[in-house]
Amino acid sequence: MHAFRRLLIGLGVAFAASLCVAQATSYDEALAAYRQDDFVRARALAEPLAAAGDHDAQTLLGVLYWRGRGVERDDAVAFAWFSKAAAQSDAEALSY
Repeated sequence: MHAFRRLLIGLGVAFAASLCVAQATSYDEALAAYRQDDFVRARALAEPLAAAGDHDAQTLLGVLYWRGRGVERDDAVAFAWFSKAAAQSDAEALSY
């Protein structure tokens, strides 16, 4: 029984680690999409990360809304995303 419990714990740790790697890759993909002017894809990749508290993704969403890239320009939504990122001391968000 202890071996089975250790196996389950090990699988849980491996799954959690894979989520962290997936999120890092997703932000990198979101940023790459932004740099390729694929703003709709950048938003789709950044939104779940931003909602989960990723300050880089929050800043990216702020930029998308502030500039109206892939979304209708909305300064209030941009400000909300910048504020969330700034609360985590994101230097770029603090500059907007």
